[in-house]
Amino acid sequence: MIFGVELNDAASEVIGEPFEDTLQRRLFCGESCFDLAGLIAVLRDKGFNGPWGIEILSKTYRKLPVREGLTLAADATRALP
Repeated sequence: MIFGVELNDAASEVIGEPFEDTLQRRLFCGESCFDLAGLIAVLRDKGFNGPWGIEILSKTYRKLPVREGLTLAADATRALP
């Protein structure tokens, strides 16, 4: 059973160690190679209607003022097909 889904995106190539890349270099939804629209469609088709979240796992994005980071993350995610 799935209780919640966290979304983010990532470059097609890992930089450095995978763990560090995951925690420091994720992108906003729709900025790279993850098939997020496909994932969302599958989960909805399976009946998921729980909460969706956006992970901001990026040293670059964490430096942004909170409101700006949240706005950018939300806008990018809403733009997904």
